[in-house]
Amino acid sequence: MHVDKDHMRTPHPTCAIAALSLLVGCADDAVEQQAIQVFEEFQSALFAGDQSRLRDLLSMASRPALAELPLDQLRDKQPLRDLRARRMDPRIIVTGRDPNENGARASYVIVKEAGELRVDLHATAAIHHTERPSANPVPKFEFRSLTEAELAQAGRRSPSPR
Repeated sequence: MHVDKDHMRTPHPTCAIAALSLLVGCADDAVEQQAIQVFEEFQSALFAGDQSRLRDLLSMASRPALAELPLDQLRDKQPLRDLRARRMDPRIIVTGRDPNENGARASYVIVKEAGELRVDLHATAAIHHTERPSANPVPKFEFRSLTEAELAQAGRRSPSPR
């Protein structure tokens, strides 16, 4: 067998990098699709009131909140539509339109835990947290010159220098 060494070429590094980036991009797409699938399973279990399945789909930190979910009130709700996922390492944000809220955008956080993708209700609540003004606002301090009476009063209170 004759090998023509003049026509043998090593692959160009740019080609290898391009192929690798395609593989990474495909892996990201696969993880995002898995996150959407997990969220769809979560919605199905939520609206069916399936506590056992919900427990499996929730992150460890979110499981205690399961007892607080109003599952009876959720049975008549419609699932989010037009789901999309975007990776924001180390988590994935799944967004969709909520038909129960006139198509308002809703977002949920999916995390990887023990090798599985799970819905994290605590992280979801954190991304929706907004500061609300307090009923008792913090006092606002303004600098101003002291009046003669205030200076005199301050002089009476301070110890005399020795």
